[in-house]
Order: sequence, then C-alpha cells, then structure tokens
Amino acid sequence: MAANAGPNSTANTPGNRGLTATPGLPQFARRLATLGENIAFPDLTPAVIGRKSIETVQPIWADTDGRQSMYVLEEGLAYSFTFLPGGKRHIDDIFGPGAICNWPRLRSPDYQCNLMLKPNSSLALVDPARFGEILKSNVSFAAALRRLELARTLRNSQRIRALISLPAPHRLSIFLLDLREEYRLSGNEDDWLPLGFTQEEIADLAGMTEVHVNRTLAKMQEAGELTRRAGYFCLPNAEKLEAQLDYRRFTSGYGGDGHD
Repeated sequence: MAANAGPNSTANTPGNRGLTATPGLPQFARRLATLGENIAFPDLTPAVIGRKSIETVQPIWADTDGRQSMYVLEEGLAYSFTFLPGGKRHIDDIFGPGAICNWPRLRSPDYQCNLMLKPNSSLALVDPARFGEILKSNVSFAAALRRLELARTLRNSQRIRALISLPAPHRLSIFLLDLREEYRLSGNEDDWLPLGFTQEEIADLAGMTEVHVNRTLAKMQEAGELTRRAGYFCLPNAEKLEAQLDYRRFTSGYGGDGHD
C-alpha cells in the first residue's frame, strides 16, 4: 500500500457557462486500467462536450438535466439518490474520479437519475451517441467498460444485501470499504483518504440516523477498526475487515474474484 499521504498532505453556474474543452478522459482511462489487462485506449476527445467545475454542492435533477449527456467525474466525489415515498432520501451509489455517474444512459437515452456533486469536483460531459460509436470500433475497450460497470452493479447489490440483513456497524463498514474502493479505482492507494461525506449523507446511504452514525463511528474508533483526522479516514485493518464481512471488490485488477 502507498505511504500515508494523510490529512496533512468554474463556479456553480447554470446552462453552459463554466464549460471548457476537455482533451479526453484521463481519469476514466486510469480507472479502466485497474482491470490489469492490455486495453487499447481510443481517443475519446470527439465524445467530450466540455468540462464543468463545481465549487459548492450542486444537484443535477433527473427531471431537468435534459437527458443529453453522460457525466464522467474527473475530480472529487458524487452520489446518486432517490426519494422514498415518505420523502426520506436514499443514496443509491457513490462515485469517485473516473466514474461514469449515469452510465446506463449509454444504452438507454431516457435514463434519469438525481446526482449530487460534492464541492471542488469537476465533471466531463460526454455525448452518449459519439461515445457509443467509439465503443463499436474498439472491442477490447468496450468489453473492459462492461466488466467495470458489471463490477459496480455487483458491488451495489452487495451493499443492498448489507442494508437489508446486516447490523448497523457492518453496514457502515461496507460503506467505508466501498468508498475506499472508489479511491483505489481512481489510482489513490493512500492509507489516509478523504471521507468526503457528511454524517447525514452516510446515514441516508446506510439506513441509519445521524446520531447512530456518530455513535457507530466512535465505537469503530474505540475498537481500532477506524481512525479519523481532519476530514480523512483510515481503515488500519482493511483486509481483515473485508474477510470478516466477506466483502468482495469484483474487479480483476484486485485478485480476480474481488479478494486480494
């Protein structure tokens, strides 16, 4: 694992303002490269519409985003969410650098989801039709993308099973391992990683209250399972925690079956 980097280590505007030309998708390519295979990376520049920088928290609402672009996160964090019938928010998935936040749009142009972009994030806007044409002429690249997104789907299923069947401390541990995996897939293998989410957001993802999240995090720290400092977190025994929870990563770049 990399040495401890540690915690010591365009405005939010409507419309097309804040968009600039983007030469390809380097973070996306880095994420695909974690599969550990020889992949021929095509030039993705023709598919990139532009880039948007986010200084403050900004939602992209499903009913107003125009169903025109795929969103590839280049820096920062984001998450997708839905509102349950009673009005409570549920966070469906989390995204790190290089992730396609609404990848089903590639095959279903009408796909909609609510996205929340965290502060100091940047986003590449990609034309689905152009991206699809590039995939058609690059078989190995297209296959790698399918494997990566299948791994995401399986990981989400794992988290949903945890939400249904596991006690709160285990659900919270699954979230932290998922967040750690998002950083790993973006090439960040530091021991200390930005937590990036508020306790309210963690509660909405793990099916807990904010008070319960706070208490559970404190208990994890007392047990030596978690260390926190200045907005960063460290899982000192992550591999042991994975084994205890039978946590799987599903990406061949980390052991083929998801285990080291």
